[in-house]
Amino acid sequence: MATCNWKLRSLPAKQTIARTIRLDPSIDDILTQEADQSGLTHTAVTTKALRKYVTFDRFADKTGALTISKETLSRILAFLSDDEAEVVGSVANFAGKNSKQFMNLVVGSSSMEDFFHLLQILSAYGHLFEFEHQIEGNKHHLIFAHSMGSKWSSFLQGAVQSTLKETFSIRAKFEKTESLVSCTFEYRT
Repeated sequence: MATCNWKLRSLPAKQTIARTIRLDPSIDDILTQEADQSGLTHTAVTTKALRKYVTFDRFADKTGALTISKETLSRILAFLSDDEAEVVGSVANFAGKNSKQFMNLVVGSSSMEDFFHLLQILSAYGHLFEFEHQIEGNKHHLIFAHSMGSKWSSFLQGAVQSTLKETFSIRAKFEKTESLVSCTFEYRT
């Protein structure tokens, strides 16, 4: 069984560009503090912040995304049944009928590989779930781990199920718990 740990697209370390920028002193103070606390260089901290902006934040801004705490989102979802949470997931701005347009915006095209890449981006920068993708022959197994409860599991199932069905004409099998959603389907990559 192969496990795909999708790496976010970036330039290899040898292909870097030297650029001089001017920073507000308060921003530089924060970068210095973060570098000292994390044991990283100023360049690494700055690159990390810019990579998040380039890969996720600029699209989040364009699609009207909000920053909301997990606790607040869980409280909102508590007002829904599991079935209602699944329906809400199926019409999310990155899912179902919207998924091709969202993938094109964020990763540049809308193939199955792009879908896997988008899920990695949503995991790494959107903090919506922890994502793992395992492949065995033509069988794909997607795992979404989180700490948001059963309604979030239902939301995620709705989002992934509608995307696979409406974008790739795939019917998948799902299993879910309070903190995990697993999805299995066959697809030749």
